[in-house]
Amino acid sequence: MDQPNGVGFLYDECMLVPHCVWVPTYPECPSRLKACIDRCHHYRLIERCVQIPTRVATEEEILLQHSKEYYDLVKSSASMSLNELKVLSEKFDAAYFHEGTYRAAMTAAGCTLEAIEQVVKGKVRHSLALVRPPGHHALRTESCGYCFFNNVAIAAKYAVEKLGLSRVLIVDWDLHHGQGTQYMFYDDPRVLYFSIHRYENGSFWPCLRQSDYDFVGQGFNVNVPFNKTGMKDGDYMAIIQQILMPLAHQFDPELAIVSSGYDAAIGDAEGRSEVTPSAYAHFTSMMKGLANGKLCVIFEGGYCLKSLAEGFALTLKCLLGDPCPQLPPLTEPMDSTKESIMQVIRVLRPFWKCFSFQDDANEDEELPTYFRNIVIPKEGIVFFDNQTRPDSFTLDGYESYSGEEQSKCDEMIEEMIKNTLLHIPPNRTCIAYDDRMLLHKFGGSEKGGDEGDHPEKPSRAVRIMATLKENGLFDRCKLVPSRIATDEEIGLIHTKEHVEEVKSYERLTAEELKLKENSLNSVYLSKNVFLCAALAAGCTLNVVDEVLSGNSLNGFAVVRPPGHHAHSNEPMGFCYFNNVAIAAKYAQQKHSIQRVLIVDWDVHHGNGTQHSFYDDPSVLYVSLHRGSGAYPIIEDKYAKDVGEGAGEGYNINIVWSKGGMADSEYLAAFQQVILPVAYEFAPELVLVSAGYDAAIGDHLGGCRVTPAGFGHMTHVLSSLAGGRLILVLEGGYNLSILPECVSSCVSVLLNDIPPFVSLPSVDSAVQSISQTIDALQPYWKSLSYRVKMPSREKTLDWLRSLGHKTRLDDNQQQLVTGLESLHISGEVSSGASKGVHPRQDEACCAVGGKDVGEAKDLHQFLLNLAQGQDSLELHAVAPFMHCPHVDLVQPVPAIGLDTSQECVLCGAVGENWVCLCCYEVHCSRYQNGHMVEHNRWSKHPIALSYADMSAWCYSCDTYIDHVKLLEAKAKACEHKFH
Repeated sequence: MDQPNGVGFLYDECMLVPHCVWVPTYPECPSRLKACIDRCHHYRLIERCVQIPTRVATEEEILLQHSKEYYDLVKSSASMSLNELKVLSEKFDAAYFHEGTYRAAMTAAGCTLEAIEQVVKGKVRHSLALVRPPGHHALRTESCGYCFFNNVAIAAKYAVEKLGLSRVLIVDWDLHHGQGTQYMFYDDPRVLYFSIHRYENGSFWPCLRQSDYDFVGQGFNVNVPFNKTGMKDGDYMAIIQQILMPLAHQFDPELAIVSSGYDAAIGDAEGRSEVTPSAYAHFTSMMKGLANGKLCVIFEGGYCLKSLAEGFALTLKCLLGDPCPQLPPLTEPMDSTKESIMQVIRVLRPFWKCFSFQDDANEDEELPTYFRNIVIPKEGIVFFDNQTRPDSFTLDGYESYSGEEQSKCDEMIEEMIKNTLLHIPPNRTCIAYDDRMLLHKFGGSEKGGDEGDHPEKPSRAVRIMATLKENGLFDRCKLVPSRIATDEEIGLIHTKEHVEEVKSYERLTAEELKLKENSLNSVYLSKNVFLCAALAAGCTLNVVDEVLSGNSLNGFAVVRPPGHHAHSNEPMGFCYFNNVAIAAKYAQQKHSIQRVLIVDWDVHHGNGTQHSFYDDPSVLYVSLHRGSGAYPIIEDKYAKDVGEGAGEGYNINIVWSKGGMADSEYLAAFQQVILPVAYEFAPELVLVSAGYDAAIGDHLGGCRVTPAGFGHMTHVLSSLAGGRLILVLEGGYNLSILPECVSSCVSVLLNDIPPFVSLPSVDSAVQSISQTIDALQPYWKSLSYRVKMPSREKTLDWLRSLGHKTRLDDNQQQLVTGLESLHISGEVSSGASKGVHPRQDEACCAVGGKDVGEAKDLHQFLLNLAQGQDSLELHAVAPFMHCPHVDLVQPVPAIGLDTSQECVLCGAVGENWVCLCCYEVHCSRYQNGHMVEHNRWSKHPIALSYADMSAWCYSCDTYIDHVKLLEAKAKACEHKFH
């Protein structure tokens, strides 16, 4: 996949000119930019960026958000006397004017616009604009809070009106509420504004009633208020995981912009918070997975120069692809933060389906105190409004530390910086592989020949390696040497008797192997079992050595046979030695790793790995898998099975109750369970049992995860453990989709951005994830957000009682993207019913309308089919969505299709297929097999069933679906049902 390269960086020294003449110690000063630039040079970051030429904004661009009268006023300040500038400054709240203010503000806005445009047009992957004055407090007609022109709001408006975007996400993590940005987009559903800010029930600047959580508009304005000081990394991370990321994935932005203030960083007197500089890299990493990587970071506040500069530099390092510094185990968020999170989720639930993990309280159930005793606003709070606005303002309203306090903060920050590991390995991604692992095969000659019909076949690895080489990924990786694991290494998990048993297979005859095989659980045997299994373990250990020695950041072990079913004393489920379990023990013993996270996303439960660490708190094991009826048929693979003894709570099972789970369900599990617990656990190494049998088109799994979905799972794990992430191949048996899934993961390991995935989870997945949360809540403080809430209807009534609108009026509705123009994940949506934004879910939205996926008649069915609404639901088996042969499909003949047509060879009419390459009709393999014969001699790969409208690719050997098939399907349906 071709992707934009580089991080665009914008900075202009003219923005160093403005300073407060009357208060030399004023916090918004040129030293803020100078400190950031110096720190970035210290880390040699600027040289690694794409230097984007700066420019000043035009008057027309400023007028996208500001009035002409206000623009003229700011412009006139450039020629004012010092006394006139002081008089002008006193008219506005916390904003001083200088003769260089106009030029700097115009340059700040211009740099922001250029940063946005370069990313949207694909010139660079991400961008960062180091600008001042900041912008997010600036109002349409006045300066406010050090801000003159609202840089981010101007750029977002430019993106939707000039660059043609439909959905822009603005995340404002400056400690002060960006009220100017909120006002400018409050009724605009094209822009989702998300602010995390200090509020203290309205007593903290800007002291606005509109900064509280109940101001949601129609669900596109989100305020997360802090009502106490002292916020730490855990408070912010909980907000991002519980609210921002689920909401962002459903909103599906085309562009993400961060109003990146650093005044919540430790040592900042205005913030009175304790967020570490390293945490900003983690926040940024999560944002990088949105909007296909189209992320722009725009500098706002931050006034403790040491923590500001370090936080800014680590943000840029993250954008450049450097690993996030490892955080210590996150502490539990403050009670007031938890309360704010729950209140925000409550008011957003009527608008967004992603907030489905809190149940409605029954009439007789007692709600938590913070839902029962709501007083908005709090008594005694004096808000800033037209009645309380003073006639003039002073320039001394900012908070500051004493000299002694600031010295203590600086010492603490210096110690924190000194103890932060920022090592960048010389190589990014390594791969381990050995052709000798192909020797183990089912029912074939040991020296070659047919590999048999068993799904765990050598061609799995062959296809993976061929695809990695074809798409250029292999050449970007370091190939580490292979080796055979020693008996002692294998013995870290397996008994000596088991190792000797597997060794003995090479001495058995074919008949003896078959007899032995029949006594085992879902394995096949060959003379090369021990060689291949020991190579698989050895290759995995070499990747561990390569990563933990600091030579490579991350790695992928392309190994077989797989391992996660293998127990200490027996093989199971195609597995003989448990590669990942051995690797975890090896990392602990050889490299002194204290905490290991194992994530097993193979669709089958990794029972062998679970049993290896069931009582071990140093290894956190997480498995996502199908439940009853799926292999392995055991009793301890469910949410209730949380570990035992010292390991109680360190075994996590997320169990799907049925098939069909896709990207959104898996990502929801990561957001709701895996990432919160992982950050609380703080692993030093992450191992993934990377099975791909949950991939779409894999008949053994029956799920629908796409290559992009696996890429996103890899991306979110890469911020843990200082980037030390190792994927080890387990299952995955569709030979067409498997290599694409592995390629997606390797691509992300190499710092590519996976395509964005969206849409809310299905109800059964919500139930499965909720069961896991309920089982684990006693053990993990990060899982304390599943509480009973007032119903959506009661919440809407409450919001209306406070005077809030909860539906779009006709003028606002015209801003919602129409049916023809909105693209969801590359397909055309059937759009929004009147009053519903296409990204919101109608079942839980404040305004009603028809279900866009419901087919009332043939015309609606064909419309839904052509727009991709029902394509997946038409199949009993999930079709493969990435067939490489669809380009061979030809247009439907002008005369259309006749679904009653006989087989051209035998005249059969019962169950016929039409070739989509030449449009000949032949009977199925269950009649006389003439379509199969047609494929053999014509090499035409794709046919459409006139019986059930499914499409089959003979080359991929699976059912397929693709937009290029829709014309033929629609024409066939029209004839069959009309």
